[in-house]
Amino acid sequence: MLTPKVTLQIFDVSNPGAGYTVANIPYGLGYPASIITRTAHIIIEAFETAFHTPDDLSYNKTGMLFGSKLF
Repeated sequence: MLTPKVTLQIFDVSNPGAGYTVANIPYGLGYPASIITRTAHIIIEAFETAFHTPDDLSYNKTGMLFGSKLF
């Protein structure tokens, strides 16, 4: 598990344009890490879909100081 080497591609969700390639990762480390991160990404997307705030309650339209400006 340490002798076969793999090349991993790392994609940053917060910066979709940036992709990184890392070579010579041992198979015994790369394969489990890939499965764990894919599973975690799926779970996080499910939670974000289920527990998001509606657009009218979020601060992206009015901002945090909307109440003080209104007052």
